[in-house]
Amino acid sequence: MDIRLVPTGAIEPAVINAYERALCALDGPGFETAVDSALSEIVPSVRLYMFEGAGRRGPTQLRLARCEPTIQPYLNAYERQYEATDPVRDGVDFLPRSETVLMRVVPDDIRQIGFRDRFFDACEIVERNSLLQRTPAGGWRCMSISRNRSTGPCSERELSQFVALAQLLLPMMSRHWAQNPAAVAPKMSIPEVEQRFADRFPELSRREREVCARAALGVSVEGTALDLGIASTSVLTYRKRAYGRLSVSGPYELACLVMH
Repeated sequence: MDIRLVPTGAIEPAVINAYERALCALDGPGFETAVDSALSEIVPSVRLYMFEGAGRRGPTQLRLARCEPTIQPYLNAYERQYEATDPVRDGVDFLPRSETVLMRVVPDDIRQIGFRDRFFDACEIVERNSLLQRTPAGGWRCMSISRNRSTGPCSERELSQFVALAQLLLPMMSRHWAQNPAAVAPKMSIPEVEQRFADRFPELSRREREVCARAALGVSVEGTALDLGIASTSVLTYRKRAYGRLSVSGPYELACLVMH
């Protein structure tokens, strides 16, 4: 397990540009999508998690999750069964010595076999990189990205860019969550969300329900296309039709229709 204290350094123009695009969406319904897009532009990843914690042993809240559709149903199991043994807790121990910590975890670092099998090995995850940041109130927040066998581990330059951008985005995310209490990580599975769309909005077609469910759960256009076996352009077409019928403008408003 690789844990590094993060020094203050120069920020590359590409990181500044990505940050500014996310900043322009602050407090809007598409802010979380803008954050995900900014990160994906700098460091492509198969998963994105954001947490807030009250302390080393205090409660932790999973605020945002973007992952493979096959993992989405297990997020509740993570919080109930695996969170206490996640190595990210070791990274929290370093925060009194530094404002920010970078933590790289590989499958061999996971002590809990069930956690490793389900969240790493079964999906061929080769590493998870986490940026942990101390908050002014004495808690902590964390942004994690995961890479699988096809994308390969992050290069040192990618890690540097991730660290720089995550340090800028995390305080904005905390502000967003504080002002939008409903903007939390979804705890429902894709079939459950599809069923809610079917029950509440029968005017949607089956394919529109499938696309909307994945959008509400934070799945990207590309991820939705791969999961459903259709073109990305088709995903965009189904989204546009559904958004018009439901009078929404983005994934956040869409999620509000079915998450409560």
